[in-house]
Order: sequence, then C-alpha cells, then structure tokens
Amino acid sequence: MFLLLAAAAIGSFLATCVSRAARQVSVFGAVRSSCPTCGAIVPAYALLPILGFLVLRGRCGDCGARIDPLHPMMEAATVAMCVSALWVAGWLLTLEAACGLALGTALVFLASHDARTGRLPDVVTLPLIVAGLAVSAWLERVDFSESALGVILGGAGGWAVSAAYRQLRGREGLGMGDVKLVAGLGAWLGAGALPGLLLVASASALAVLFVRAVSGRRISRHARIVFGPFLALAGWVLWLAGA
Repeated sequence: MFLLLAAAAIGSFLATCVSRAARQVSVFGAVRSSCPTCGAIVPAYALLPILGFLVLRGRCGDCGARIDPLHPMMEAATVAMCVSALWVAGWLLTLEAACGLALGTALVFLASHDARTGRLPDVVTLPLIVAGLAVSAWLERVDFSESALGVILGGAGGWAVSAAYRQLRGREGLGMGDVKLVAGLGAWLGAGALPGLLLVASASALAVLFVRAVSGRRISRHARIVFGPFLALAGWVLWLAGA
C-alpha cells in the first residue's frame, strides 16, 4: 500500500514537472502550486493524488476553470505501472522489481512529456541509457554485451531511419529524442528486443490512428505523430514480458 501511495505522489510530481515545462515555467521557481488561470493557490487537500481532482470535480475552486487532466492521468498511470511491476515480481520488491519501477517511472514521464510538448528531454533519455547499461552489468537479466549492442543498434538504426525519412520526405519523421529513447530501451532490454520494440510501438500508433479515423476525426497526411508515448508503452510491455 505504501508503494502505491508513493507511486501516486511521484506521478503527481511528474505531472507538475510536465505541466510547467509545457508552460515554460521553472519546476522549482514556484513554491506553491497555483491555478494557471486565476493564480489562486491550490489548497492542500486538492493536492492529494487523484482524490483532489475528484473532490474538486475537475474545476478550480476559485474561478471554476478546468483543471488539467494531466495530473490524475499521470498519477493513475504511475500507480498502474507500479502494480504491474509488482505483479510480475510476485508482489515482492526484489532488486529487479525496483529497477523496473525506476524504468517505468522514467517512461511515464517521457511519454507524458512528449505527448504534451513534443520533446523527449536529454536530461532523462541520456541517463536512461547509462542506467540501462549499469543494470545489465548488475543484474543477470540481460547480458552486458547484449545491452551495449542494444544501445549501438538502437541509436544507429534510429538515426539511419530518421536521416532516410528526412531525405525522402524533406521533413523530420523520427526525432533525435526518439532515437535516444530507442537506444535507452536497447540498453534495458537488449539488442534482441529491438525488433519487437519497434513492432509493438508501430502497431500501437497505427491502432490509435485507426480509432481516430473511424471516430470521424480528420487526420492530415502531413500531421506529425508523437512516437515517444508508443515507444515507452512498448518498452514497458517488453520489460514486463521478460520479467
């Protein structure tokens, strides 16, 4: 129970980071959380993960402005990540499960940050690569050479795809943030998991586009697809599958 509460609290903090990054506001510049519409300080009870949003019915208590649903969504996603990691570990907080929780937390943040801002920050993707190599050297889950090869092939392959798309279409397809994320997941999962990673991520993206199309939403052929959330989802699914 403590871990689930901690996961919800971490999700709340991550949501604040993403929300402020999208508004180009310093994460540590504001001492108290406030309504971005009227500037009213958010009361302490409203900061409770998930429950605060429900109590206020998704509206600011002062001006009635809609509260960004990013907060309860990221809080719920972090809790779901924690539950799934512990479930595959037999509800035991093993060293491997703890590493998985760290990976999952980073992926929740990256997916949300990319969906909201269109960017995957180096401050998370680059340490993710280093952490993946360290975990492979520490645990017996993935051989270190397989992990290192995953970084090389993931980074080089992603860069090649990005360069080829830019050459053929004249615009960016796979961003460098995506390339670094693929390299990071290659470190955590190993080179052998890269084909499955790209397959699951691509299938997930196509499924979302299909749902949008059948729901009547117009999709431009020139629209940019934010791929980071799908890579993060695929990476987490493959991590759980290998647990």
